[in-house]
Amino acid sequence: MQKQALASETAANAAKKSAEVAEMALKLAERADVLLNAVSLTVDPTVVSTDGPINPHSRVSLELKNFGRTRAQNVACRIGLVIPGVPESVPPRELFILGPGAAQLVLFQTFKETLTKKTYEDIASGGIDLKIAGTVTYEDIFGESHTIACKGVLDPRTGHFIMGDTDPRKAQDNQ
Repeated sequence: MQKQALASETAANAAKKSAEVAEMALKLAERADVLLNAVSLTVDPTVVSTDGPINPHSRVSLELKNFGRTRAQNVACRIGLVIPGVPESVPPRELFILGPGAAQLVLFQTFKETLTKKTYEDIASGGIDLKIAGTVTYEDIFGESHTIACKGVLDPRTGHFIMGDTDPRKAQDNQ
């Protein structure tokens, strides 16, 4: 009788463990997966400039994308520009929903609208760094919250962002 009870308990524990693993696998396979897909400088196509990859009409553009199979809700983008000598701020943005495979563009104001001429020139010449930093948070359909941290620095020679804590001058030295 005791062996039978022990066998029943073992089978019940195995079934419980199997259900937990199945639930975890379902959540991993089906949940939303929002990532920062692209960071770039964009320019109004009607503006003609010969200033190189960066000009006063440039703006930072972020693309968030849901690579998951279900929607992400209450997506909050709290990424700001970090520029030495300029007060750090994250522009207020509305929460949004990202369906599976959907992307959302987040635009900053142009350099001309937000920076002094000196600060813009220092960024364009590589004298000071223009960085992005912050987080993106969202909830999946299972009610679980997720946060991704985002950091990057603009390489003024190319106009492209290097993601992570990389210094573009060090990256150039290693090439």
